[in-house]
Amino acid sequence: MINLENSYLEKVLLTISIYNKDSKLVGGLLSEELTFGTKRKLQKIHKAAYEKYTEFVADKEKLAKEFKDKPEELEKEFQELLKEKVKLDVEPILLSALENVSTKNMYDFEIIEKIAM
Repeated sequence: MINLENSYLEKVLLTISIYNKDSKLVGGLLSEELTFGTKRKLQKIHKAAYEKYTEFVADKEKLAKEFKDKPEELEKEFQELLKEKVKLDVEPILLSALENVSTKNMYDFEIIEKIAM
């Protein structure tokens, strides 16, 4: 089980995988030399995070409609939505599975620590 604030969902998605306009994987942890098991866990985390992110975007759009004439209240509600915690019902990856990865990419270790144990 992974617990995250809504504010981290997009960062988690981008840390795991980045695709170009042709749907080709061009970055993220999934593009690294990892074991099959680690990649599978990352895919499961990505799928769960994407589902929650989709819900977050829908909630954000509802707020925008509801408070379209009240920008101060919209900002307050949006900040509360960002702080809301969600649970991803998936197993975290092992941090040790990433220790031997040799990469030139600079990953945000705060984000990696949120999806790893």
